[in-house]
Order: sequence, then structure tokens, then C-alpha cells
Amino acid sequence: MTTESYSSTNSVVSSRWLTPWPYQLLTWGALVYGVVLRLGYYSTNRSLWHDEAAVTLNILNRSYGELLQQLDYGQAAPPLFLWVQKAVTQILGPSEYALRLLPLTASLLSLGLFYQLLQRYASPLARPLAMALFATMGYVLYFAAEVKPYASDLAIALAIFLLLMPRCDRPFSRRQQVSFSLLGAAAIWLSYPSVFMLAATAVATAIYTPRSRRWPQFQNRLPVYGVWLVSFLGLYFGVIQNTLETGELEAVFESRFPSSVFDVWWLVDALGRFFYRPLGFLGIPEGFAAIACLTGGVWLYRYQRRTLILLLLPIGTTLLAGYLQQYPFRDRLILFLAPLGYLLIAEGIAWPLRQPRWWGPAWGWLLILILLVPVTWRTTTQAFQTDSTPLFHSFAIRPAVQHIHTHWQETDVVFVESRGRRPFQYYAQILGFQSDQQVLSDARLPAAENVNVDYFAELLQPFANAPRLWLFFVLQNESTPAPDELITVLNAHFQSEPLDVLKTSNTLTCLYQSASATP
Repeated sequence: MTTESYSSTNSVVSSRWLTPWPYQLLTWGALVYGVVLRLGYYSTNRSLWHDEAAVTLNILNRSYGELLQQLDYGQAAPPLFLWVQKAVTQILGPSEYALRLLPLTASLLSLGLFYQLLQRYASPLARPLAMALFATMGYVLYFAAEVKPYASDLAIALAIFLLLMPRCDRPFSRRQQVSFSLLGAAAIWLSYPSVFMLAATAVATAIYTPRSRRWPQFQNRLPVYGVWLVSFLGLYFGVIQNTLETGELEAVFESRFPSSVFDVWWLVDALGRFFYRPLGFLGIPEGFAAIACLTGGVWLYRYQRRTLILLLLPIGTTLLAGYLQQYPFRDRLILFLAPLGYLLIAEGIAWPLRQPRWWGPAWGWLLILILLVPVTWRTTTQAFQTDSTPLFHSFAIRPAVQHIHTHWQETDVVFVESRGRRPFQYYAQILGFQSDQQVLSDARLPAAENVNVDYFAELLQPFANAPRLWLFFVLQNESTPAPDELITVLNAHFQSEPLDVLKTSNTLTCLYQSASATP
């Protein structure tokens, strides 16, 4: 049996572990590469897609006070996030670069915070592995340039963990009481899931405070917890309750909640999906990531049990909220937990690499080849491209709206399919392209086999007398018809060729002259 050199009595892995310089160099290299990837992805300046544009329209068209009310277009975001975004657009303008500056800043800050987390809680060999995962995983990288609060959720969660978890068994000084009270209260209004991280730190305090000091410790923390609670209640009754009034979000989230507290299958499914999103593994790598995570958990249980518990507490509080049907344990909503998952996976890779027998390093290198190499290659080749191989949502909507605006005539009408209506609104607004003849439809293109002449005859009947009709479609997935197929059906409907066609990444813009306007 191999004897590990790390004492299980140490409460956390800290700088007492001397990091060999190759590991430290690799960790720094992965961090720098993460910065390069994020800056590169940000620089592509891809068009806003539906959800980004929907949030942005609220930011641009509402006052600070109105941003506390229920948002339009079925959106929800923390008030302080919206206020900061609005302030940035007022200073720098409403461009995509300005709108994505806060997520980019939060993502870059997260790299530094994750580095500090690794220095304190990860074994030396696991540090470069975990940093490489965090720096290159496409799902985390994507939200570095997305007008959504998920990148800031992640940064705030890491900051809370680093500030409060190491102090969970120590009393706060008077100065710390004030500062942590204010920071926690602000975090709640800036990041909804910060509540779960704050709750996890409170549970850690209850667990690791010696029994003889629990009552004095509780008295010491009570003012801090009180401020956090008041802040949360103010947010809930002042903002969140208004957001839930329409039932739109509840309808979306309903399928993501367990049917009851005894729904064990929901727990298994939720934890399994965690490796796909937010961690970013798909297919065969997803299974290997789960094995590595379990292995890392076993190693931490044997040699660093306290670290394991601290890492699992935020996951546990978020799962509890899911069981109580208050917060879905799904996808981007739990992106803030991704660093904890990467650390566990990295420990699961590092442990076999340290084994003296050949099978240990062989298994460790196999995990690296499966979990790290494909991801690094994919993000390296895709992060700097806007159209050909996008990471996730990459619709070239900006050039399409610019094209329509440039060639617009006074009597024109434009029909915008539902997937493109919010981005069209945003770009029309910032381009000064205003017209009463912009029809933003609720209709969504069906699957390719259901798109025919009869479908368009019914859909476009209200515009039969328009002299010139622009059609703008966002072709979001493989089920929608290909651009050339769609043009063929439209030509059959109008009984003519289009006057103008623009094909961009996942969009199609066509201009037709109505039969009544044909000489």
C-alpha cells in the first residue's frame, strides 16, 4: 500500500505544502492561457443572441428604479448586476463590448481567485490540472463574454469561499463583522446563488466550531447573519417575488425540480448532468470525469477530510434548495459550483499519477488525454472564431440588421421570426433603425419537414400587399430547414426569385417583391 505524505490532520491544504517549481510553472501557464482565451473570445465581438438581447433591452430602456420591477421578455437578473451594466452602458455606450465588459472582468478575476483556492486547498500536482480545466472548459469560457450574470456569480462564489471558509471556526473581529456583513449583503443583490455559498459558510461554522465555543461563536456571528438575512428578505419580497408573479419562470423550472423529497432519481440525474453542464464534459468524457471526481473525493476523504466537506457544502446547500423547489440544480444556474467540481476531478487525476506502480500513472495519463486534451484543442481552435465553429450561441445577427437598414425603402416591411426578434430590436435601436413596419412575430419556424408553401401562405398572408417584404430568420438548430431549402420554398410561395439575399452564420435574410407590386 502506498503511503501518502500528506497528513490527514491538516485542516486544509495550504502553502505548507511546498509546490515543486514545474507544477507551479504549469499552474501559472494554465492561468495565463485562460486569460488569453477569454480576451480572445471577448475580442470576437459576436452578435447578441436572444437572451442577451432580452436582458439588454431591459437595461437600456428602463431606469434604475424600474430595473427593480419585473423584467420584460421573461428575464430575471440580480438588481446590482443590472445597475452596474446600466452604468457601464451610460459611460461607454450600448455596444456589445461595453455590455460584456463586466462578465469578462468577473471571469478574469475568477482565474486569480481559483488560483488562490488551489494554493490553499489542492495538492501540488492537482493544481495545474485543475487550473487547466478551469481555464479551458468551453462552458465556463463562453460566459466570459455573455451579457448574463453567471460569470459574476462564479467570481462572487469564489470570493465568498476564500474569505469565509478559512475563518469558519474563528470569531470575527469587530472590523470583520462590519466588512463581512456589508459584503454578504451586497453579494446577495449582485448574485442570486451567493445565498447558497453564504449558507454553506454558516453550516461550516456550525460544524467546525468546538462545542465549548459554539454559543460565543454564535453570538459573534449573529449580527453578520442578521444583516445577511435582512438583505435576502428585502431582495426576495422586493424583487424576486415580483419576478415570479407571472409564473413564466416557474413554468420553465418546474421540470427541473424533484417530484418530492423522496425523488432519489432526481438527485442521481442532477448530479449526473452536473458533469455535462456546467462542467462541460459530454459523452464518454462525462463518465470518466465522474470517475475522476469520485476518486478525488475518496482521496480527500482519506487525507484531507475537512477540505472535502468544505467543497461539498455549497453543492449540498444548492441541492437542498432544489429539493425545496426554490432553485434549479441545472446548467448555467450552477456555474458557480464548477470550480469545486474541477478541483475534485483534478485530485482524482493526481492521485493515480502519484502511485509507484505503472498502472497508476497510466490511468492518470489516460484521464488527461480524455478530459483535458480534447477540451484544450476545441477551445483553442474555436475561441477566436465568430462564425465557423462557435462555442455555443453564435448568430451573425448584427450584419443582417445592418444590411436591411442600409437597403431599406420607406414602404418596406420586415418580418422577423421569433428567435431573432429581441436581437433585431436591440440592433435596430442602437443603429437608429426605427420603423412602424417592423413585425416582430411570435411564430417560430417548425421542423424542416413541416415548412412548405401552405405554411408560408398562412404565415405571410397579412403582408400580401406589402410592396417589398424583408424576411429575417434565425436558424438555430439542425431541425430547422437549411437556408437553400428555405429559399426554395419561399420562391415557390412568392413565385419569384428574391431581390436580395444575405446568408450569415445561422441566419437568413431575404427580400421579396409582392405579386401585387410586380409590374
